[in-house]
Amino acid sequence: MKRTGKFIIPFFTLLMFTLMFASMLAYVPHAEAITYETVYLYVDTFTNTTLEPNWYVEGTTPYVDAIDYDTNYIWYNGMLYGKIGNFAFQNSDDNRPICSVYIQFYATHFTYTGNQFDVYLWNGSQLVTATTILSVGPSWSWKNVTVTDIIGTKDQVNSAYIQMKSNYYVDANSRSYFDAIRLKVTYEVRNWEYSESWIGTLTGRTWLFTESWQCTFPMNPWYFIRMSFAFIGILCIFIAPSMIVVGAKRKNKEILVGVLFLFFFAFACVSIIDLTSELGG
Repeated sequence: MKRTGKFIIPFFTLLMFTLMFASMLAYVPHAEAITYETVYLYVDTFTNTTLEPNWYVEGTTPYVDAIDYDTNYIWYNGMLYGKIGNFAFQNSDDNRPICSVYIQFYATHFTYTGNQFDVYLWNGSQLVTATTILSVGPSWSWKNVTVTDIIGTKDQVNSAYIQMKSNYYVDANSRSYFDAIRLKVTYEVRNWEYSESWIGTLTGRTWLFTESWQCTFPMNPWYFIRMSFAFIGILCIFIAPSMIVVGAKRKNKEILVGVLFLFFFAFACVSIIDLTSELGG
């Protein structure tokens, strides 16, 4: 058994490093591609909780869910200070990483200078100020308020609603009109393609993974190192029990090697489960 043990340990060591090296060479990832996709979530609900004097709604609720002036819209008459809300948005079931979020207002003002507004946004737990300087111009256009730092997750986007309040007095002739309000959400899309290692060589297959939900990172040789260890670890289960039994009988170091091989086997099982999860298996 001593001669066998002296042979097994160097053999497995050599085999382990050989497979590691071969695996790293065999995987050849293509150049990674990062793209972005923008989704628009329009207002789909108006809850009349803060319709104060000097704000008016025209048409059918929720009034600002599409560009359709002068059928459905809201407007402010420029007198005193008033608040309107709540305007909630369509939900999204997209789980990809969010790169940016804007509230967009399709708006204009008629005559004189435009009014200025505070915008309050629900962040999932409380109303916070998104901006205090929303101004509209003399022609219809989209006005952007960046809110990525306030609602940067899927749950926050889906629970978001806004209120608006005039903070700048002009006069009754300076009317501001809002025809549509929406969230502009930009997601990161990541695709990569690579060939399987020696398994791919035997089967002639090319595997394609689309991990839209996964954060940005290049194809990492660490994956292949872990896979090599995993395959070697599986082999250890065939030799570890006999080494432990023999080592226990002879009270020598072979029992420690057997225990090490069992540990290696356990690591291999965990590594395979982990890799399968990460690579979309």
